Amino acid sequence: MSPIFIYILNNYMNYDNLISNIFFPNHITKFSSKVYKKFIMNQNKYINICNYLINKYEHFNSYKESIFRIKYHINNIPKCCKCGKELQITFKPKMLYRTFCSRKCSNNDLNKIQQYKEFCLKEFGVTTIVQLPENRKKAQITFRSVESQKKRNKTLKNNNSYNKSSEEDQSYKLLKEKYPDIIRQYRSELYPFNCDFYIPSLNLYIECNYHWTHGGKLYEGTIEDNKLLQHWKDQNTKYYNNAIYTWTNLDIRKFNIMKENNLNYIIFYKLNELINWLNKNG
Repeated sequence: MSPIFIYILNNYMNYDNLISNIFFPNHITKFSSKVYKKFIMNQNKYINICNYLINKYEHFNSYKESIFRIKYHINNIPKCCKCGKELQITFKPKMLYRTFCSRKCSNNDLNKIQQYKEFCLKEFGVTTIVQLPENRKKAQITFRSVESQKKRNKTLKNNNSYNKSSEEDQSYKLLKEKYPDIIRQYRSELYPFNCDFYIPSLNLYIECNYHWTHGGKLYEGTIEDNKLLQHWKDQNTKYYNNAIYTWTNLDIRKFNIMKENNLNYIIFYKLNELINWLNKNG
């Protein structure tokens, strides 16, 4: 930014208009992240404007929020319609602040519940879509799943099993007994990933891909692999998309690095596989 611009920015009297013009160029609603980044990286050059943004409102949260509040003339931060807490800014012009501070408040709002019931009555003739015939079976399955989880949690509590180790922790204990020099989450120049276990005395890398997101085996593009992959894609959720990335991308890259660097490695997909390996090498 030029010295002239810096002088104007620090001495311009009508900061509100200037800020809007700088961070929302050409009077558009799109915020200029590029300009904001330069501003943040050079705050010492814009002392006056920084102080103005900090002291403009009674409550200061961030420079960016103050800039948006100036642009859209928000003098007071809106509060949750349910609990009265101040709302967090979304930085989306169409809805700068949401109506509720959390999903809990939103779900417990009586007006919203009544509006939902009226909508369902008008559109479907029932007070909730769960009452529709096609959704009853699904609701029953969900209820049984919830009841099953409650029963499982009760059993775990009665048996004092909540603090039992995960399979990876169990693997560590088993390996540690035989190989005291074992290292967890090991990374090296030859293997630039966090490897589950590394045994220096054997120069051995061990990955324990027990979780279902690893597909139960290395992805090879077989008919069965692609059938499972398609099933995951059909779910179309963030959780399954992460699983797809892990199985078909990350795991493959790890495997290729092991091969390319001629590393001594083992990949286990079940705890029993590790136990059998320990027994075999005992």
